[in-house]
Amino acid sequence: VWRADRPQRGRYREFYQCDVDVVGTKNMIADAECILIAKRVFKELELDVEVEVSNRKVLNGIIKEAGIPEGMVTDVIVTVDKFKKISEGEIEKEFREKGVTTEQMDKLLEIFKFRGSNTDKVEYLKKVLTSDEGKQGVEEMEQVLSYCDGEGVEFNLALARGLAYYTGTVFEIFMKDSEFTSSLGGGGRYNKMIGDFLEGNQEFPAVGISFGLEPITVMLQKQGKITEKKTVTELFVVPIGTVKESVKIVEELRDAGIKAEMDIAGKGVSKNLNYCNALSIPYVLFVGEDELKQGKYKLKDMTSGEEGLLSLDEVRKKLMG
Repeated sequence: VWRADRPQRGRYREFYQCDVDVVGTKNMIADAECILIAKRVFKELELDVEVEVSNRKVLNGIIKEAGIPEGMVTDVIVTVDKFKKISEGEIEKEFREKGVTTEQMDKLLEIFKFRGSNTDKVEYLKKVLTSDEGKQGVEEMEQVLSYCDGEGVEFNLALARGLAYYTGTVFEIFMKDSEFTSSLGGGGRYNKMIGDFLEGNQEFPAVGISFGLEPITVMLQKQGKITEKKTVTELFVVPIGTVKESVKIVEELRDAGIKAEMDIAGKGVSKNLNYCNALSIPYVLFVGEDELKQGKYKLKDMTSGEEGLLSLDEVRKKLMG
């Protein structure tokens, strides 16, 4: 995926994501399933996250309750989407620049700042929101939370998910108590998008969630759960005047399932070892005339520095575990 963005750690202009989508139903169980999938994924990854959830109809209802005109709604949502990214003073400044009055701003912030449990927030909104759209959004939120409420799920009244195609539930995933503030995933309900692409009048209800592979990888690396791999090579073969024989040995090792590579540039032993260190290749096999005669080759463990003479069968067993 490509986007116009300011690159930062875990957030890039070009990035990869994997998605889960459900198409063909308006049932809020599908929305809850996306949240439950997210919780299960991050539990498996052993990352302590919080899934923030809201509903675009709720947000629209809050904006209407503040008396903001229809033509300003999209601009206001863009600013609301920055609540976690900039200070309250900067938020207020943006609102004023967009024509939001002090009275309207105070009403918005009053609702967004309400604190309590997810149930408290639902009950509060039932009393506060008067528009049909807002009430429908609260009803949908209540349904979603009835399936997936609990630890790790927070009803965030100010969650916007700036993309305009969302029509209902929205959710976003963040690390708990972390300096890393980028979203690890997110999504929502987009009932109109498919129909719009097909340029017809039929609506195809859909909801989905995307997992950001780059920010997830950054967190796994930061917590030492994975290490950054510069190469998949497991064994590097250094021919010492034995190129033809080394090619055959490399092929045998590859046939055995070992990811093997060999020096094809004719470098010296020292430069080859430096190369393997730079790429964190775990093992180096030296193939010289003496080794060929013995049928045993010097295998160097690049982590421990240990060396030993092993047959190819023994090399296979050692690397394959």
